[in-house]
Amino acid sequence: MGYDYGLLPIHTQEGVDFICFTDQQNIEPNGWAIQYVEPFITMDSVRSSREIKIRPHRWLTEYSSSIYIDSTVHLRKDPLALWDYLMPNETTVFGAFFHSRRVTLADEFSIVAKKNLDYQHTINEQFNAYRLRCAQILHEKPVWGGVLARRHNSPSCVKAMEIWFAHVLRFSRRDQLSLPLALSHLPSKERNFIMADNLMSDFHKWPIASRPKPPNYTVREKKWQRLFKRLLKAP
Repeated sequence: MGYDYGLLPIHTQEGVDFICFTDQQNIEPNGWAIQYVEPFITMDSVRSSREIKIRPHRWLTEYSSSIYIDSTVHLRKDPLALWDYLMPNETTVFGAFFHSRRVTLADEFSIVAKKNLDYQHTINEQFNAYRLRCAQILHEKPVWGGVLARRHNSPSCVKAMEIWFAHVLRFSRRDQLSLPLALSHLPSKERNFIMADNLMSDFHKWPIASRPKPPNYTVREKKWQRLFKRLLKAP
């Protein structure tokens, strides 16, 4: 949503529906079922796309299982094989890859700030809130958000995802910052995380080289925001 990307062609597979939620009116399906959606929040395409990503229990009510695939991720094997890899048993309700480029969630906060992936005051506020209320989260290894497998109608999964989305609305739009806290509300037996290179595994390749970051991927503070920060520092 908000990104002018074409869809990679897919091969139809029995037992799998490929669904693309988009706000693009004339996108070429390339085998996908296109579902046009209006932005959840007007003028905020980033958080609007996060809403669909985070809350499949609202968008896929007729399904019990789903795999979220970011538009910059290319699948190298069929989704059923990926499902079995991330969801090894019936108890697991959430499966994903650890972030292979970060040691701790605090490292992710640092990178998000350095790369201007959100406003500095927003990042700082979220970091300090976690430091004061749930400091142990900052020492945990973050989860990569490019591929997510879920039994999304499971009550415990729904609860965790609603907490996740609430934090994306309240704090940074960079959802990987709040995902570990949301997942801490899931029993450990219901979570499964794989240690693998996020750039390439037997199941995926990321990112797709032909897809540059959109213009609003990074933020720049406006003059009045810089002035406000200076005023706050004044005696």
